Amino acid sequence: MRMREGWRSKLSQHVPQATRYTAASGIGLLVDCAAYLLLLGWTALAVPLAAAAAYGAGLFASYWLITHFVFKDGWLRGHRILEAALFVLSGGLGMVLTYVTSALYLMILGSSALLAKLAAILVSFTVVYLCRAAFIFRR
Repeated sequence: MRMREGWRSKLSQHVPQATRYTAASGIGLLVDCAAYLLLLGWTALAVPLAAAAAYGAGLFASYWLITHFVFKDGWLRGHRILEAALFVLSGGLGMVLTYVTSALYLMILGSSALLAKLAAILVSFTVVYLCRAAFIFRR
């Protein structure tokens, strides 16, 4: 019975955090997608490069939102430079995953730049959230 109560208590604490993280990431994603569409429309960048560059733009927006509205009291709270460096490193992981996923999608499944980006979003969001929650912003 106690084990069940502890699990429910932890879940109830994390649901609002996950909701705020998803909202902040959603705004970062809007920045990412807008930059992606602009880069595809206004430059001659290849799809994977445009996807990775746009991810970087969304990364900056996400960091500000996440550190102000989601993970305000993580273990690195007093060490913002280290926190930002690890956030950027996790963003680098997301950028690599974005590039690889979009390139593999185009190579294996076809030529839709939009579907390639959507596949990359799913993969990078999941992996990066798990890394950030477990390592960078843990309590």
